[in-house]
Amino acid sequence: MPKLHPFHDRVLVRVTPKVEMTAGGIILPDELEPSETHGIVVEVGCGKPDDKGICSGMPISVGDTVHFSNFARREQYEDCIVLKEEDIFGIVYRQ
Repeated sequence: MPKLHPFHDRVLVRVTPKVEMTAGGIILPDELEPSETHGIVVEVGCGKPDDKGICSGMPISVGDTVHFSNFARREQYEDCIVLKEEDIFGIVYRQ
């Protein structure tokens, strides 16, 4: 399987499966599910380039769990999706 390394401000994310039942055992119908979703970062680009073409770096690292919009423009790559950094809302930390 070829490995994809995204350019610039792109992030390769493996989407985690949707939870169809809450922790309390309540099953959520499709229309009540949140439009955002989660995934685990597989690869990151070098960041958005500045005027001189130098990459700024990314605040996201491989292995981070991220929260992003389900409506973000995305490209499919095998079992992952490629997102732009601006479509990611943040990193999910487990306590």
